[in-house]
Amino acid sequence: MAITKVGASGINLSGNTTYLALPKGTTAQRPSSPVSGMIRENTTLNQLEFYNGTEWRTMKQYLPSIEYLVLGGGGGGAGFGGGGGAGGLLTGSFVPVSGTTYTVAVGQGGTGVGYTTNYVNGGTGGNSSISGSGLTTIEAAGGGGGGAGAGAQSAGLAGGSGGGGGHYVNVVAGGVATPSGQGNNGGSSAQSTNSPAYYGSGGGGGAGAAGQNGATQGTYYAGVGGDGLQSSITGTNKYYAGGGGGQSRYIQNSAAGGNGGGGAGSYYVSNSDAPAAQNGTNGLGGGGGGAFGYQTSYVGTGGSGTVIIKVPDSSSITPTGSTLNPDGAVSGFNIYEFGTGGGTFTIS
Repeated sequence: MAITKVGASGINLSGNTTYLALPKGTTAQRPSSPVSGMIRENTTLNQLEFYNGTEWRTMKQYLPSIEYLVLGGGGGGAGFGGGGGAGGLLTGSFVPVSGTTYTVAVGQGGTGVGYTTNYVNGGTGGNSSISGSGLTTIEAAGGGGGGAGAGAQSAGLAGGSGGGGGHYVNVVAGGVATPSGQGNNGGSSAQSTNSPAYYGSGGGGGAGAAGQNGATQGTYYAGVGGDGLQSSITGTNKYYAGGGGGQSRYIQNSAAGGNGGGGAGSYYVSNSDAPAAQNGTNGLGGGGGGAFGYQTSYVGTGGSGTVIIKVPDSSSITPTGSTLNPDGAVSGFNIYEFGTGGGTFTIS
């Protein structure tokens, strides 16, 4: 078909309220002798394209940014020991690339560990992430496990937030928040000068505050877990990533977990009155509480993490493995929350 050139400096279509239909066809139907400046719709690629004098290029589509919250799994508490640290917490936004598939992974909570052949640290939580071509991976570290108590006394483990130190005779440190910027350190245990030689364990760190040191509230008291941080990404303002409370000794006091799903620690006076610690809350990345450790079931397990994305409803998204609007609809946006099975999303 012949091309008719319009001999005018411009074409005014401002009075037309409908549309301008461009030529369309498959990649195979491109003009055989293209000229710079040609524009068409490529039905193979479902994209507008233009010829730049050398090659056909698709027109870049500018997409609005999407918000995210990425939260690692909380650390587990330890027997006669410290509370687990909360999962690392990252929030922010990025501009997606049209057609790129992003992969989501969500960390499990760390195991609460009691006496096996000795006392050992609580388990570290799993990492959570968003990754995809052209995106620097957004990864939140799992929380550090609580430090073991009694004769195997040990420091809390490093993680998104650090686990609390286990108690016996010496002061041992809480775990260090690693990498920095995702949470806070765990609290240390207290030094014993008495016989029997037991003071309180440290609380696990949270995203908003460090875990409290043992005996801060009085002799034999454990440290409470550090508070998490608030976010309203789902349309409901709530705390995420609270640390687990440590285990108290010779006093019937349970150290509270931090706001944001941290599990309360327990206490021990005798085998008959040792209650179980609380688990961290799943989906909030809370640390598990420390407890009397001869029964692993008494020790708190860390809560699983989560990944949440907030997408303008003008964008077309294809997600897998997520829950839509977990806290109810938000005007102008679609909210997707991913659980421990992970998933994917593609935005166009």
